[in-house]
Amino acid sequence: MHGPHAPSSDRFWRLLEPQWPALCALARQLAPPGEDHDLLQDCLFLGLKGLDGLREEERFRPWMARILVHEARRRHRRGLWRRWLRGSREEEAPPEPSHGTSAEEHLRRWHLKAALASLRPAWRETLLLHYLGGFTLAEVAEARGESLDAVKTRIHRARRELRGLLEGRLNLALIGRSCEEELDHGFERELDTRRWQGQES
Repeated sequence: MHGPHAPSSDRFWRLLEPQWPALCALARQLAPPGEDHDLLQDCLFLGLKGLDGLREEERFRPWMARILVHEARRRHRRGLWRRWLRGSREEEAPPEPSHGTSAEEHLRRWHLKAALASLRPAWRETLLLHYLGGFTLAEVAEARGESLDAVKTRIHRARRELRGLLEGRLNLALIGRSCEEELDHGFERELDTRRWQGQES
């Protein structure tokens, strides 16, 4: 039985299946370190609980994204409070490169991740939803409860801010790529790679 009158659990898993890889990839980027699985579990619970209030199935994708973003924010606020209590404000050092990854590529990815983490939460969420999650601008606007114009403006400003952060972090001579290519397109290529990795995992 399909449609809005199908049993909630069957309907939920049917709608979730095609969106699951993108949601997993988003959770890995939006959640505090090591909390992506817990974040996804919370989102599944909230999604199942609230599904009866979703009347239009085509809105399931941005609806689940909104749940994911809100829960990630809640976890980050809790994490910030814990770090403040511990007095830990030091930036994490880059880990060792994984097997099969060059030191240069590893460093570039780490600086990109650190730069994304430095963005305002709303800017980071918007970029990740669009470039990593593959959401259209209209879907991003619905997921965030904002106008399309607001989303377009934020993406423009977030890209500019990210470019400035990367200019301050990356040793472009070491990376061996032109400044324009690296700063304008590098993060898009990396997010696209992460999206495909999420679909394969």
